[in-house]
Amino acid sequence: MKRLLKWIMIGLASLMTLSLLAIGLIYALSNRAINQQYDYPLTDFKVVSDSNLVVEGARLAKVHGCSNGCHGDGGIGRQWLNLPGIKVTTPNLPKIFNTYSNAQLERSIRGGVKADGTSALMMPSPSYYYLSDYELSALIAYFRSLAPEAAVGPEAAFSFGMDIRYRMSTGDYRFVADIISQQGPRQSDVDTTNLLQFGHYLAETSCGGCHGADFMGSSIGSGPTPSLKVVAAYSEAEFDRFLTTGIAKGERETRMSKIALKSFSHLDANELDALYAY
Repeated sequence: MKRLLKWIMIGLASLMTLSLLAIGLIYALSNRAINQQYDYPLTDFKVVSDSNLVVEGARLAKVHGCSNGCHGDGGIGRQWLNLPGIKVTTPNLPKIFNTYSNAQLERSIRGGVKADGTSALMMPSPSYYYLSDYELSALIAYFRSLAPEAAVGPEAAFSFGMDIRYRMSTGDYRFVADIISQQGPRQSDVDTTNLLQFGHYLAETSCGGCHGADFMGSSIGSGPTPSLKVVAAYSEAEFDRFLTTGIAKGERETRMSKIALKSFSHLDANELDALYAY
């Protein structure tokens, strides 16, 4: 009996040792993936000169969910996710925009590569990749107009559980910079009078982050999102009402209702027409 107990204890100790070694290996490999350097070139990005840039940037920051969504009111950062296996506190945007150069901001927003050369972890840069020079300039102008010390938010932080770290260690987890490196060319100019072209641009920059690059739905954040084919069931009046008031077809409130009120209620009439047409 004593001999059996001895072997059982040896076996349990061996299993514990192997488990600890496996956990250590996963952490080491996932940290190496997180700290991978990306060769995304810095461009000579110049902010467009326009007297209305700050005002338009304030509107676009809401439309794209920067200053009243992922980064909280004023874009100062907030705890965005607190789920089993993943916790995310987003950074202070006024601080970043007043610290990064134009080139670093362009690379971070469109390319998903931070100033230190590593990939952004949860930022929807695959959507922001398509931002026009004017809209990117407006966002830069707006956040730079805000004093970074005026409202201090929580420190940015990311915490990943073993499931995500395992995927990172095996290469199964796709980092933002990896996704962007496989995207096609960006439109150099957006014709806002062409409803289908403009609607496609708006969908790419505003909808793809939650509903997937093909708009067919995605599993992200706190739950899955539907295919945007559901828009076919809406009349244009119902669609406009949903995005501006949060009231869905059938007098319903959905998970999208709060997002609509915070972000899409700031779309202008031409943008709403273009999105519906697309």
